[in-house]
Amino acid sequence: MNLRRRNKQGNDRVLGMTANGFTISSSLPTEEKTALMSNAALGCYVKLMCFAWREGSIPNDIPSIARLCGETPAALQAIWHQIRPCFSEDVFLPGRLVHDGLQEQRATSKASHAARSAAGAIGAERRWRQSKSAVQLLPKADVAAQPAPAAQAKTAKTQPTGDLFGEPEQAVVIAKPSNAIPPCPQAEIVAIYHEVMRTNPRVLTWGGEREKHLRARWREMAATNHPQLGGYDSTEKGLLWWRRFFEHCTKSAYLTGRAEPKPGGGAYATPTLEWMLRPTKFALILEGFYHRERT
Repeated sequence: MNLRRRNKQGNDRVLGMTANGFTISSSLPTEEKTALMSNAALGCYVKLMCFAWREGSIPNDIPSIARLCGETPAALQAIWHQIRPCFSEDVFLPGRLVHDGLQEQRATSKASHAARSAAGAIGAERRWRQSKSAVQLLPKADVAAQPAPAAQAKTAKTQPTGDLFGEPEQAVVIAKPSNAIPPCPQAEIVAIYHEVMRTNPRVLTWGGEREKHLRARWREMAATNHPQLGGYDSTEKGLLWWRRFFEHCTKSAYLTGRAEPKPGGGAYATPTLEWMLRPTKFALILEGFYHRERT
């Protein structure tokens, strides 16, 4: 379901950061966590999902949550044990809770928007090339002067450096056709993960959703036009990219199980390969989110 509200001009505006809002599956009442909720708890849970979507997280204290739900603290306390398992603590924002399902929807929506933007750019490039070809068919006197060799040489330097997570020399968008993306070498990437991230949990089984996550991330990074990430068009270059990605992960205390626990709390679980490949987590790793010191 799409959640919308009116803005000051009277137009519909979607709640949240993306244009389509978030989706609540029709199977929500029958899922294990929610099927055991009372009607009051389920209603509060949906309300909290709306706040978590719009704000990114919700407060982790009963009085504040009760105000968000329109309940008294005592009434909220009585049903909170039914709702709490659906949220997890924000690693870097103590006192806040996040909803992993909504975080994944947000990342997927952003990726879809980026893909549509890239498709538009490719279409514009194709139309530009067709227009250029048509101009070249005109009589020579009507064709505009070609760029000087020096200008052509300058343009030739607009290839991305491919320096993973480094500063790019020039920010240039280069679209890669889908047929230039090699098949995902699943076993080889898992082996590199074992070799580089030796303190992280080892992979014992690999298939189903895990394969889908890795295949999706492989294609995304192969086709990326971001100059800092580089992309790749061969299996060899792709395996080198993923080795550098895992080396990037080893520089994070949280991603390698070395993060200090919160005062009075237990140690953080060391992330698995499957966890790092989830859309939201993968994007945050690339952006260096887990490399910052927790405040």
